[in-house]
Amino acid sequence: MTAAPALHVLTPGAVARSPLPRGAGTRVSALAHALAPRTRTVVGGSAGAVAGVYPGIMPRSVWVEGVTVGAFAVIGVALTVLMTWLWARATRRLGGSPGRSRSAIATAVGCLGAVTAAAAWSAQSDRVSELSASGGYRPAVFAVAVAVCATALGAVRLVRARPRAVAALAVVLAALGSVSGAVALDEPPAAASSLAATAMSTRSGGPGSLVAWDSLGGHGRRFVGDTAHPGAIRTYAGLGSAADVTARAALAADDMVRAGGLDRRAVVVMVPTGSGWIDGTAAAGFEEFFGGDVAEVGMQYSSAPSWVSYLFAPDEAASAAHALISAVAARVSSVPAPRRPELYVYGESMGAAAGARALADAPQARGMLCGALWVGPPARFTDPVPGRSSVVVNASDPVPRWDPALALHPAEGAAEAAAPPWVPGVSFLQRSVDVVVSRSGPAGTGHVYGGGQVRGLPTCS
Repeated sequence: MTAAPALHVLTPGAVARSPLPRGAGTRVSALAHALAPRTRTVVGGSAGAVAGVYPGIMPRSVWVEGVTVGAFAVIGVALTVLMTWLWARATRRLGGSPGRSRSAIATAVGCLGAVTAAAAWSAQSDRVSELSASGGYRPAVFAVAVAVCATALGAVRLVRARPRAVAALAVVLAALGSVSGAVALDEPPAAASSLAATAMSTRSGGPGSLVAWDSLGGHGRRFVGDTAHPGAIRTYAGLGSAADVTARAALAADDMVRAGGLDRRAVVVMVPTGSGWIDGTAAAGFEEFFGGDVAEVGMQYSSAPSWVSYLFAPDEAASAAHALISAVAARVSSVPAPRRPELYVYGESMGAAAGARALADAPQARGMLCGALWVGPPARFTDPVPGRSSVVVNASDPVPRWDPALALHPAEGAAEAAAPPWVPGVSFLQRSVDVVVSRSGPAGTGHVYGGGQVRGLPTCS
């Protein structure tokens, strides 16, 4: 006997509906469901993008602004998703917030809406760009930001699909980056490696010098190879010039004596940045200030960038500066007072912080000092010789104002009066972006200082 088909029992007023076949209507519904962004995606992405266009103190190009807005939008989405997950876990409702199967597409749509809101809000920014005057700045920023969001979306989907392959690729790229970075730090810059050995006896690496040209390193070669004021003395010791910091400092000071530095009107100790770089415009400014009657002495103590030395090896930088200042001061003090050259110390950025700490621990040099010039020092800088020093900071330089404490409370000082209003977290992140692009402008803006920086130098005469 054949079983009768099951009957559907309807409640009063109900209408019987047969299941829809799997067809175009179902596919359209599924696509619409996938494309509909979640509220958390829109809110997080929009908040992040608006934070990305919040005004900083440095002008930014289209690429920098676009990458910043896109990255902030992605970070906003990620933080919102993380907070949602933590909330669900805390309330034991993980099953209620599993995320949609098409969450990647939803994230992309949320980023698109976030960037749109950010582009409209960015009209309030006073940033300067080559495209802002023609009206193409904001559309270009929008396009770059969308590309950043799409790249982040693709990366997330790739990690989900092939986590092991992505992890292996990341390890390989990290290893290659470490090796290439180490090689780049050891090699001189291309422009410096092509310089021929100097023929000036007043320079390290020249005829009669105690320092070999090949040992100067890239930054040292550029420093001593400048021919703008050939009569001025410039001596320098690179990492390959001597075995340790003390020996390098003594070598640089002895080479200054060999070149006739003790017969000059002034001797300037040039404390370099972490990588050994000395601002050539500052050196030229001192030579113009003293009419060429000056000896300038520098020394490399590390091949790491300045920010690496500032964060991870501040004591090493101060110790090297102390060795150089003490060595030069000892040579200068050997000259009878009536004929003794004036002693000055110069430091820019990390060099200012290292030079100040060195002077604080060098009473002999501090007592002989005629003047110190600190240019663009990092945040929380302490001047050990007030009254005999000048601190030069550009109004738009973010380096002296970069401080993690800015994430929690506003900074103080007259310079902050012209800065955008403080916003928790956002102001610190934007200041960090400003630091990255701080050397992209002309002299007198950001962290770029010209020869005029020496005009306020205190002197003994």
